[in-house]
Amino acid sequence: MVKCIEISDKFSVSGQIDTSDLESLKAQGFTVIICNRPDYEDANQMLASDIESRVVELGMQFIHIPISGRGPNMQAVELSKQALDDASGRVLAYCRSGMRSVMLWSLATAMSGGTSADELIDMAASAGFNIDGLRPTLNSLTG
Repeated sequence: MVKCIEISDKFSVSGQIDTSDLESLKAQGFTVIICNRPDYEDANQMLASDIESRVVELGMQFIHIPISGRGPNMQAVELSKQALDDASGRVLAYCRSGMRSVMLWSLATAMSGGTSADELIDMAASAGFNIDGLRPTLNSLTG
């Protein structure tokens, strides 16, 4: 079973998920699953389309915003902001470790306004993620 790390009351991250995790995720109240992994990043990784099929069968929403190991670009940040703004329930974003998903969430949340860079960095740190390197970008987005 996948380990979900709560970042906020509406947003959690995890490493790679499997279709066998989805019923449990739905039971935990997740309504949106965001995949931040490019397909074929690892040889044994489940493809996003396979996960999407099962997510849709279970009545949840699936969004694929692949981020390379170099980190998110502004288009991905804008897509994430829209997905988070539109979400009617809890959101789980996953990548290999959760780090890229946390980075993307922090940038999208900063773009939405109302949360300072310090608050976002502290929220991520409380969940075990160091995103302090994003401070200049977060400050420019919250600005």
